[in-house]
Amino acid sequence: MNTFHKFSQSLKASMLVFCAIYAQESFSQLQIKTEAGDINMRFTGRINFDAGTMQGKDPINRNEKDYVLSNVQLIDNRFGFLATMNDNWVARMELSYNDDKIKFCDTWLKYKFNDTQSLKAGNYFMPFGYAELGTQFRFVTDGMVDAGWGISRKVGLSFDHTTDFLKFTVGLFSDAALGAQKEKSSNKGYNFAAKVYVRPILDDSQVLHLAASFVHNDSPNPAKVKSSVPTTIKDLPMVMFTAEKLQYRQYLELEAIYINGKFYGEARYQMNHTRVDDDNSINIHGFWAQAGFLILGEQQKYNKANGYASLPGAKSLEALLRVEKVKYGKMANLDEADAYAVTMGLNYYFNKYVRVRANFGFGDSNYDDTKFGVFQTRLQFSL
Repeated sequence: MNTFHKFSQSLKASMLVFCAIYAQESFSQLQIKTEAGDINMRFTGRINFDAGTMQGKDPINRNEKDYVLSNVQLIDNRFGFLATMNDNWVARMELSYNDDKIKFCDTWLKYKFNDTQSLKAGNYFMPFGYAELGTQFRFVTDGMVDAGWGISRKVGLSFDHTTDFLKFTVGLFSDAALGAQKEKSSNKGYNFAAKVYVRPILDDSQVLHLAASFVHNDSPNPAKVKSSVPTTIKDLPMVMFTAEKLQYRQYLELEAIYINGKFYGEARYQMNHTRVDDDNSINIHGFWAQAGFLILGEQQKYNKANGYASLPGAKSLEALLRVEKVKYGKMANLDEADAYAVTMGLNYYFNKYVRVRANFGFGDSNYDDTKFGVFQTRLQFSL
């Protein structure tokens, strides 16, 4: 019965994927425009079809020996819209369906004062980390270091200034996401976030991007930092730290992006300082770097408005490598711990809507002697 159930679930997933293949081109062309052209709305969304296997040692179930896991799933699927009104207003709303739950993702409204300055309000990512890229991920999922900080969408307000050379964003955010009003406590805390970018080189074939960001978090919410195996097959922590109460948290990030023709490289240093009380604090340091080279295709791309390396064009084949390391400092009930992970990838971009990824990764941690190896693929459709 269990085997039949797994087969039927896989069959349903496959049918949905084939439907997406058939429908994605039509939906991508579906836009709503007024005759005057002052309102333009297009549908957005994505479907992720993941399959993979992993093996290693589980630090949570300590009585178990080595494990082997495999999984086929539809995960983190989205649908929404992006609308522009009178050239000054931009609105976005997106819902996700994952683990039998529907929730709000990006839900915001932006007003453009001119070509360089804008004001944005709603539920979205603070200007820190890699998670906001979403469908622009080079690998199947975010890395162990970046995903570990727990930076997520928050309700907030931010101002952005963008030119070719300089870009900066500053904002004030609640420490709660959209829908958190259901919680009993009305004290959600706040985040102050700022990011500055400079681009000494920015032309059609070559880009040099340098940036620094800072977040100050003052919140009564419990602190949780969890550096997990970089896969969607299972949430398996390699190192983790939790605190029920704390005074504040501060995050620092330094990043660099370099693009030259077929080559793309990116490196980030991230630091999390958590003050639990007057006698206890912990510093967590993370570093990751990734690089890609186009085996097929001519030019890596860069998104100036949002400040990140975007995906290559149609019929591009890209080889990738990511290395990352995280180090947890010592605190009262936590010894020093560190972990590393290496991920190799191969991506093929059929067109701007369909791409396939294959990742092979391995890593190790001295946190209960965690080890893992993983192979995972993803077929992704995005509008």
